[in-house]
Amino acid sequence: MSLIRHTLLIALPGFCLACTFDKDDDTGSSTTGAGEGEGEGEGEGEGEGEGEGEGEGEGEVAPFVITGTASCLPNSSGPGSVAVSAEVDDPQGADTIAPLGGTIRVEQAGVLLGEGQPACGMGACAWSAVEDTIGGVNCTTGPELDYILTVVDEDGNSSTPNNIEWSG
Repeated sequence: MSLIRHTLLIALPGFCLACTFDKDDDTGSSTTGAGEGEGEGEGEGEGEGEGEGEGEGEGEVAPFVITGTASCLPNSSGPGSVAVSAEVDDPQGADTIAPLGGTIRVEQAGVLLGEGQPACGMGACAWSAVEDTIGGVNCTTGPELDYILTVVDEDGNSSTPNNIEWSG
């Protein structure tokens, strides 16, 4: 079995993101394998315990968006781009956010204009679209649109959808 290391690099003005993940060359899979087996065992034990308490985040497994912005990236030699960048985390660690597991939905008044897949890694996610490649999404209409980001971790847990604010 051999592993291939893939690196995804996204460079936008003012933002750079690199993601790295390993892929099993023999199977083409980037998931981990499971084993099978049989066994018998016996055991004895005693225990006592009591406790109470409440804690925010106890048992949480879903990733979440910390903060994010949507903005226009002008281009002097052609159409600009609308870009979304976000800081994300996961209770099991930011490194467990799936590199390409999330979605960004662009909506206007609840109507879906387009959907894309952000690139995530090292606690950040980024997505961009060249103006007018998704119907009605450009730097002029950008402030009027809703950018809804959902991220996924390597265990398949999804964040709640997060509305990302336009920053200009």
